[in-house]
This record gives sequence, structure tokens and C-alpha cells, in this order.
Amino acid sequence: MAKRVSGKARTVCISFRPDGSLHVEPDPVRVKARDRVRWVTVVRDAKIRIEFKTRRGSPFVGAESVIKGIHSLSQAQVLSPPVINVDLNRGETKSYKYTVLLGVGKGIVKLDPEVEVER
Repeated sequence: MAKRVSGKARTVCISFRPDGSLHVEPDPVRVKARDRVRWVTVVRDAKIRIEFKTRRGSPFVGAESVIKGIHSLSQAQVLSPPVINVDLNRGETKSYKYTVLLGVGKGIVKLDPEVEVER
């Protein structure tokens, strides 16, 4: 019987600080091969967009440079494809900068956190 290989789901919470700036927790989000990342927010009527526009590209299998959000009535969320198998030595990490765009009403708020892939 084939062994089922699946990663963990990591959750990144997107919120506003009291001063109105955007905040993600955790930053950076640490993942391994086959893990997935779910970005969520409880900001009402928000839409999420995740962009990877660096030379390193995206750490996710088959993902383009943009991962678009799914809008629902009470909350917005985005689920990534699985993380690619990155060639790393034990203890090494590889960082990927990305941009979180949170659309609320007619405005868009941005933040530039990181995804770190570990072995």
C-alpha cells in the first residue's frame, strides 16, 4: 500500500493594529515541503491577495506569482498549493518575500512579510 504523504496546514492571521497598520502573525511563517499556508482575516468584507514578485518566485507548487483570495460573507481566506521540495541542507532555510494586499471597501492595504522554507 502506498504511503500517503501530506504536509501540515500553517495559518497566518491578518489583522489591523490599533494604529491602523496591517499585521500578520506569524511573520515569518515557517514551512516545510508539502505544507500549505492558509491566510485568514476576520476583517469584514475583506478580500486577500498574496503576491510573490521576487527573483526567487514562489515557494508553492505550480503557483504563479499571485495567489488570489476567496471571498466569503464573514471572512476572507486564501489557501496555498503545497510547498515545493527545496534543495536544502539540514538546518538551512530559504526566505521568500511576499506582499499581502487586503482590500477593504475601495481601499487596499499592503504589507511585506516572509515565508521561510526549512528542511
